[in-house]
Formats: sequence, C-alpha cells, structure tokens
Amino acid sequence: MTTTTLNPVSFLGQSTAQIGRLNDLSSTLADLERQLSTQKKSATLSGLGTAAQAVQNYHIDTTQVTGYLTNISTTTTRIKVMSQALTSAADEGRQMIQTLTLQGQNGTQDIGTINQLAKQALSFVTDLANTQLNGRYLFAGSDATTPPFADNTTLNNTFQTQVSDWLNGTQTTAQLTANVDALTTDELGLNTGLSASGNVTAHIDDNTDLDYTVKADTGGFQDLIRALGFAAQVTAPGSADTPTSADLDTVVNKILTLTQAAVAKLDSSNASLGTKQGLMQVIQDKHTQDTDTLASLISDVEDPNTTEVVAKIQSLQTQLQASYQVTSIVSQLSLINYIH
Repeated sequence: MTTTTLNPVSFLGQSTAQIGRLNDLSSTLADLERQLSTQKKSATLSGLGTAAQAVQNYHIDTTQVTGYLTNISTTTTRIKVMSQALTSAADEGRQMIQTLTLQGQNGTQDIGTINQLAKQALSFVTDLANTQLNGRYLFAGSDATTPPFADNTTLNNTFQTQVSDWLNGTQTTAQLTANVDALTTDELGLNTGLSASGNVTAHIDDNTDLDYTVKADTGGFQDLIRALGFAAQVTAPGSADTPTSADLDTVVNKILTLTQAAVAKLDSSNASLGTKQGLMQVIQDKHTQDTDTLASLISDVEDPNTTEVVAKIQSLQTQLQASYQVTSIVSQLSLINYIH
C-alpha cells in the first residue's frame, strides 16, 4: 500500500489565496452594489483618480453659475415689481393729463375736480414710491430699509404755503411756478437721506454687474409727486385775491407740463428696466446652457453605466457562488482521500 503525504504548507497557502480571492470578489461586489444604489462611481473624490481635479473644477463652476442664476432670478422679480409700479404711476399721471387737458378745452377750470383727482392720485403714487418686496424698498436705492416717501404732512404744507403766498400777492405767478420747480426732495416729503443713497446692482456674470437702480427722487416719482401735490392744493382766486383767472390758467398749464414731464420720465425709467431685463434673459439662457453642459461633464466622470454595473454584479455573484462551492468541497476533504 502506498500513501501520499499531504503538504500542509501548500494546502494552507492555497486556502489563504482562496480566502483572499473571495474577499476581493466580495469587496468588488459591495462596491458595485454601492454604485448601483448611489449612482456614483466613487464614494470619495480621490476615488475618481486622474479625473478628480477636473470634476472638482466642474463642481466649482456649477456653484458659481448657480449663484449667477439665483441673482438673476431675484433681480428679475424685483424689476418686474418695479416695472408694474412705474406703469401704474405713469397711468395715474396720464389720467391727470387727460383731466387737465379737458379742463383747458372747456375754457373753465373746475378746480374742485382737479383737487379731488390729484389727492387720490397722490395717495396712490406715494404708496407706489414706497413699493416693497421681501422687506426691501425698491425705489430707495441702496438704503433699502428706509421708505423713500416719508412725510405727507410736509408735502401738503409746502404747497399750501406756496399757494397762499400766491393768492395774497406775496409772490407772482411766475415766482410761484419757479418756486415749485425749485422745491427740494425734503420739501416734497421724500426721505432726507434718499439723495445720498447709492445704486443697486446684481452680479450676474463673471464681468457683469447689472445696475437696475430707479430711485424715487430721480426716476419720475419725485416729478409726479411735485405735479400732483401742486394740483391737490391749487385754489381758484377769489374776488379778494391778487391773481386773475388768466393767472389760474397759467398755473394749471404749469401743472399739466409738470405732469407730462413726470410721465415721460417714468416711461423712460420703465423702458430702461425692460432693456436690462432683456439682457438678463440672454445671460440667464447662457448660464442655463452652461449648467446643463457642466452637469453632463460631471455625469460622465461620476456616474456609472447602470447596465454595465448590473452585468458585473451578476457575473461576480456567479463567480462567488462557484468559489464558495469549491471552498466548501475542499474544506470537506480529509486524509483518507489521499490514501491509495
């Protein structure tokens, strides 16, 4: 009878190698299953190898472009609200122009009607000048926490004094109209710090800061407040007053001219905002395309091919099953199998 001597070292080495292969297969399978569940090739940036730096740059660019898109969205909303306010204010002015024009055509001045319409329009326009969005006064420039129009009492008192001095002869019609033109923002009831308030801009591209400032003291609101404040307080001269009916006609025509100029400036401010909104739309479209491109580049590097991953998982499962079966058979061998 011949016996065969087992080499325990060789057997141990084979077992160790087999265990190592099984661990490698299990680790690879676990990584593939992670890729399938997370839809990412690697759990860490370093796991992407030489592509890590490129994909890191892609993410930085994406963050920057997303910030630009957020700025554009916020600014677009503000401009839309501002544009609506400017349109409404201009419409109030146009209604006043129509009334004043009809009064002139009739040859008589119905001052009561002019006063009433002007007071209603003035209340609405000053509210529009104080338009807010998310706690920001949109026509206040950089001082966005302070309302542009601050003092209705001062406004009314200013024009009441001017008209009283005109009626009692303290000032002539020419002096009255000149004084009205020269009234300061403070005398018109606007915030004393409004003139010092800076511009508002939005950073919407690498080298583009969009200035969308429309302040209540420069964008047409001040001019319309001047015209409406005058119209609200003007009084027809009585028999004991110095001015004549011809002087009253001159004053009403002055109010008409002021209102027309105010509406023109409001429309101009609105048109300027429309141009800037159009520019933002062009830049927004570019950023949206850039975002899609960056997302595609990131996906190419980070995202696994699901079909390939599933196929590899199935192949590894088959290999593991076979390997475990072989290991089980080998582990059941005994010395009797080697005795002949």
